[in-house]
Parts: sequence; C-alpha cells; structure tokens
Amino acid sequence: MEALKILNNLVSIKALKELGAEIYIVGGCVRDHYLGKESKDIDIIVSLIDDITITNCLEQYGKVDKVGESFGVIKFIPFNWEGEPIDIAQPRKDILEDKTKGHHGIKAEFNPFIPIDIELSRRDFNFNSIAIKLDGTIIDPFNGLQDIENKIIRATSNQSFSDDPLRMLRAIQFASRFNFEIEENTWKMIVKNCSDIKTITGERVHEELNKIFFKGNINLGIKLLIDSGLHKQLFPNVKDIIPNPDNIYSISDFYYLLCGDAENYKNILKGDNNIYKGIKAIEKCLEKHTKILMMYDMRQILFDAYQISPSIFGSKILNNYFYNITQEFKNNHLPKKITELDITGEDLIEQGFKGKEIGDRQKFLLMEIFKGNRQNIKEDLLYL
Repeated sequence: MEALKILNNLVSIKALKELGAEIYIVGGCVRDHYLGKESKDIDIIVSLIDDITITNCLEQYGKVDKVGESFGVIKFIPFNWEGEPIDIAQPRKDILEDKTKGHHGIKAEFNPFIPIDIELSRRDFNFNSIAIKLDGTIIDPFNGLQDIENKIIRATSNQSFSDDPLRMLRAIQFASRFNFEIEENTWKMIVKNCSDIKTITGERVHEELNKIFFKGNINLGIKLLIDSGLHKQLFPNVKDIIPNPDNIYSISDFYYLLCGDAENYKNILKGDNNIYKGIKAIEKCLEKHTKILMMYDMRQILFDAYQISPSIFGSKILNNYFYNITQEFKNNHLPKKITELDITGEDLIEQGFKGKEIGDRQKFLLMEIFKGNRQNIKEDLLYL
C-alpha cells in the first residue's frame, strides 16, 4: 500500500511513534486501496498521545493547520511535501446529548485512549470502517473487506443515518461510483429516514450530487435518489423524472433534471452561479419551444440562451431540432454574439447610423442572417 510506504518514510511520523503514538490509516484511502483505485488523500488516527503533544511534534517538521481543530482534526503538510495535506485526528466517540435535536444533538468526545474499534464504529459504512496500522496490521471489526469483495454498501450501525442524514446520500453516490448494491436493511433505513435529508445544508447535498455527476453512473444515481424518496424530499415541487442517458451531458442538464428549475438549484442547493446560468439558458429554450416553430425564431432563442450561458451548446436536454441549430452555431455558420457579425459599429457609423440606431441595425442584421436573407459577410451586411 503506497500510503504505508509514504508514512513510514516520513521523519515526522517516526517522531510521533517515538513519543509512544499508535498510528492507523483510515477512511477512503484504505477503501480505495482495496478497490484498486488511486487515492490522493491520506487520513490517519493518532492515539495514545494527546493533541498538544501531536501539534508540538509536527510543527518541527512542517505546517500544522488547526482549522479543523474543533472537529478534532488537523491538516499537516510536511516540509517539501507535494501531495494533499495529511488529515490527522484522534480517536473519538459520539455522545447524544439532546435527542430532540437529532444529529445536531450529538457531541464528539475525543480521547487518545479510545480503542480503535470504537473509533471505527462511528463511521458510516462497513467498507469505510477499516484501519491499517503502520506495521501493516489490518483492523476490520465490521467485515468491511468482505463487503468490498461482495460489492455491498452496508451501514456500520442502525444509528448511521440518525447520526448524520447526509450518509443516505453518500450511500447513493457510492453505489453510483462503485456499482455496489445497497444492502437491504441499509436501504430500508434510507427509505424510512429520507425526510431527515432536509436537515442537511444545501452545500453539503450539492457536494454529494456533484460526485454522482463527475464520478458515478448518473442514471443509476438519479434512479436511486428517486426510489429512496430522497429526491422528493429535496425537491418536493419537481414532477417525477425518468433518467435518460441521452438527456444528460452537461452538469447544467444534470441539475435541471434534478432541481426542475434554476431557482430550486439556487435556493435549495445554494449552487454555483455558472451552473445556475446554464439551467436558465435551458429553461429559456424549453419555455419558447412549444410556442414558436419557425427556424429563424429558434435560432434567435438559441442565440439569446447563449448570451445567458455558453454551456447551452453542450446541452442534450434540448431536442434534435435545437441540436441541429446548435451545430450551425458551433460550425461558425451563424454568429453566436453580436461581436461576431462581420461588420463593426464603425462600419455602421460610416453608413449614417448613430446612437441607438447602431444596436437596432445589428439586431436587424442578425435576424436577417437567421432568416437566411443575408450571409455573415461584410459586403452583404452593409448592403442597404
């Protein structure tokens, strides 16, 4: 395992061991190793010495970032280190202080002497609850390796989703990424607790949905979102959707299908402004399509949508008619912007146009091109 070699060769890690620390590699790094996937992240648990001792030691060998200190995690960047920061945590167990607050009522208790089995028991799924000591010893109290072999996603405990409802969405993104099956009891818990996803911030939900789009089987991910009830809880005003591999190409397609419209994307997921504009562009085309059938009008609509977001030319949600027109723009047969007209404002001024007349004339010529009455050639455009 590459992470074992790296850590065992770090002077800083050797120094922690000399202070009496027990060190374990945990999390996605371990899981991805057994899945045969490359992982850039290294997460470790350091036990038997306190956090102050850990920090004082590591500061001699690199940069210690205490941003995550309130969560019991620090990020460590050794000198001359080129990879991602190493996430270092102490063992912890979760204590429910207020049942009425759900997962918000859970407090983490950090203690360097908490056994590693207890630390692993609070993790989400069995295949994420495996640890490897720096001597290569594997700690797998929940048979996570067997679940990896059988391609199963199984909740570590019956409290997994009440501890953090986002884990329901994580189960689905893992299923879409790894082509794993969600174990029956775990699936039943997701269906039963799906309404709790509404307690999770839009930003955290957005992050998991992004993983489905960028790393997973999109259609499987959407199907599981629908079948579990999570989609309806997140977007209650969106009508039933049917995943279609031919209808999703761009990330704006993906979120248009899930969210129904740009405002849902913005208000519920607090999403990225570029994707928001991409959805608005899709909406503009689909809104007008049923009302206007003339080719030149469709060209004008697609032109206007492009001004909202150039990503519209990468959309597959638009029907074949729009797709054919898109190719006209992409092949430079049609101007995508006013500035692509083969005349300038100065040319029109020489013809006697001024002020607002210049902009009106440009729009007129653009429509003439869309109607096929003129070509985007300077001589043709200057003809009065």
